[in-house]
Amino acid sequence: GDGAIRVCCRVRPQNASEQRGGGAVCVDLDGGNTLTLKTQQLPAKSEHSFSFDTVFGVDSTQEEVYTDAAAPIVGAVLQ
Repeated sequence: GDGAIRVCCRVRPQNASEQRGGGAVCVDLDGGNTLTLKTQQLPAKSEHSFSFDTVFGVDSTQEEVYTDAAAPIVGAVLQ
């Protein structure tokens, strides 16, 4: 690797408690490297977008996250 710092974000699915409680999903993914955080609290609903080197959605597997985010670091350390 080139030693550059990469910033990744992994969005988790709602847990059972959040689903039972009717919790709203507050993160939208654009399919690329940006996510939008939506706050639904009145009176000040807002949206804030954040860009990352990689965004892993709720359907991402541990293997995908490891392969993309961790394996290059592990490989570089072991050389």
